[in-house]
Amino acid sequence: MRATSPRRSRASRRRRSGRCVWSRAERAPRRPDGPICACGGRGCLRHTISTELLELAQPAYDERLTFATVLRLAAAGDIGLQRLLTDVGRIAGRPLADLCTMLNPDAVVLDGSVGPAGAHIVHGLAETIERHASPAMSAAATVLVGDLGADADVHGAAALLRHEWEGARF
Repeated sequence: MRATSPRRSRASRRRRSGRCVWSRAERAPRRPDGPICACGGRGCLRHTISTELLELAQPAYDERLTFATVLRLAAAGDIGLQRLLTDVGRIAGRPLADLCTMLNPDAVVLDGSVGPAGAHIVHGLAETIERHASPAMSAAATVLVGDLGADADVHGAAALLRHEWEGARF
C-alpha cells in the first residue's frame, strides 16, 4: 500500500485498502434528468429512494411513510414494504455493480442502522450485483450488513484518522 498525502482534494478522499472501498453510494446518479439533489447533482439515488419509492407506497398506508417507518413496518412483517426494500436494493445495486466491476471489492457493506429489515435490501443488492457485474467480480463480492449501526460513521472516521496518523510516522 502506498502512502497518501494528507493534503488531498475532497473528491480524492475515497479510500482503497486491499480490496475494500469506502464511498457514499447514495450520491450515485440514478437519473441524469432527475430533480436537483442537496449535493448539487441531479437524480441521485438518495432522492429516488427517499421520495419516489415512498410516494409509490404511500397510498396503501394511513400513516405518513418515512424511511424509518418503512424499516420498522418491514421488520414487523409487512410484505409490501419488504418488497419495496428489495426494490431499493435492486436500484442501489445497479451503480454498485459497475463499481464492483471496476474496483473488485471483497465486500459491499450496507449501513447497519437499517436493522433487521436490511436483509431485504441485501437480497436486492446481491441479486443486482450478480446480474450486472462481471461474473468474476460479482462472485468475489459479498454483500452484508454492517454491525456498527448508527455509530458506523464515527468508527470509520476514527479508523481513517488512525490510519492517517500511523501512515505519517516513519
